[in-house]
Amino acid sequence: MTARLKNLVWIFVEKFGLIVVSFIAFYIFAKYLTADEYGLGVLSIAVVEFVGIFFVGLWNDPLVRRKDTLLEAYSSVFWIGGVGVVLLMSGFNFAVKYITENNELALLTSIASIKVLAVVLARPFVAQLRRDRNFKHLALRTLLGKILGTVVGITLAIQGFGALAVVSQIVVMELIAFTILIWGCTKLICAKVDFKLFMTLTREGVPIAIREVLTGSMTKSTIIIMGLTLSPTIIGYFAFANRLIELPFNALRTGLRSYVLPVMSKRIEAGRKIGAMINYLTLATSLLIFPVFISVAILAPPFITLLFDGKWDFAIQIFQCIAVLGGIKLFILYHGIALVALGKAKVGVWFEISNVAIALLLIYLLTPVYGLNGVVVALSLHLVLDFIIKIYSLNKVIDYDIQGYIKNFSKMLVSGFVLLFVLSQNIFSNDTGIYLSTVMTSIMGGSGYFISLFILRFDFRKNMTLALIK
Repeated sequence: MTARLKNLVWIFVEKFGLIVVSFIAFYIFAKYLTADEYGLGVLSIAVVEFVGIFFVGLWNDPLVRRKDTLLEAYSSVFWIGGVGVVLLMSGFNFAVKYITENNELALLTSIASIKVLAVVLARPFVAQLRRDRNFKHLALRTLLGKILGTVVGITLAIQGFGALAVVSQIVVMELIAFTILIWGCTKLICAKVDFKLFMTLTREGVPIAIREVLTGSMTKSTIIIMGLTLSPTIIGYFAFANRLIELPFNALRTGLRSYVLPVMSKRIEAGRKIGAMINYLTLATSLLIFPVFISVAILAPPFITLLFDGKWDFAIQIFQCIAVLGGIKLFILYHGIALVALGKAKVGVWFEISNVAIALLLIYLLTPVYGLNGVVVALSLHLVLDFIIKIYSLNKVIDYDIQGYIKNFSKMLVSGFVLLFVLSQNIFSNDTGIYLSTVMTSIMGGSGYFISLFILRFDFRKNMTLALIK
């Protein structure tokens, strides 16, 4: 087995394992927690992780790309960054208590803050493993942390601790993962601390961090704004629906980013163009996974009712909308990664900030009147503008075949709507039972999807073959 294939296997093992373990925890939480308890737990995590995502992006990629004074960089981020986060989160938690006057939310937020500290302290160790392409160690530490965190969370949920179960799961996970990383590797953080170097890394990482916040925390920002306009119960329904889609999508995005970013960086260093690579990777990924999201949107609702005894049926409509939007997001999956690899992460950042601000403002204005439907409108507009911004930004820094991209994207989108129509017309139209009927409907929908692509002359072989070329 080649090193490249081994890396892909371990990335898959990690992400698939996380999906399985996360779904088990999610299922137990959905069974034992009320929508109000789940919503409060998710809101607490969202408030804290909004800050945490920024710090992950701030130092992660600059450390991976660092070519000299590496040990000093690791040590500086660990010690200065760690102290800074402790001070920042202390002030942040005090502000949450003062602004909300909600003692339970303030307590949960304080506990969740431990995760941010663990994530920041882990950055040097994660960066070194990424540089070494030791995806096996990364996968094992993440899975072990997730499993132990899930055990703690499930135990607390069953014992009736409510929102605390949701928060405890993520805190224990990060603490265990950090302990595994630092065990026997303390030499990485024993070098001289250099404040000037720390500030250089921080300045380099700010555009990347902002982009990470924009791409990775839209959901968290949405939940925070919803916390101002809607009840924890409605937030719980949204979080439930979103989590069902977010689990596989984020695992896919993170896994592909971990592999594709170093590959793109090496191509750029070798003086090779990446425009065609982005298109072929996008089309190959979307070809296989886009129809899955569309199918889930149509076929999953009866199973949601069956699994949770109708407890979360109110969330089904928003779940279907999020699933379709998640599938469409695949078409710009690699554009942001490419800008980071090119060292041009700041291109288009202000447009993206404006896009997020518009979406959050719409959520704030629409949700008091239209509830979750207002969220759907805002997220849909955000996605449309995100398409335009990312394509514009990439075309500004490289020679990018926009016409070819739009042509193939249109073909796949049309075929996706064909799939959506076929599934909607044939779903459970016979008396063969829910499971067999789902299989039959899926086959029929899949056939319609690929036949329509064939009619539209989509070049399967070319796109799949070129996507696999290193």
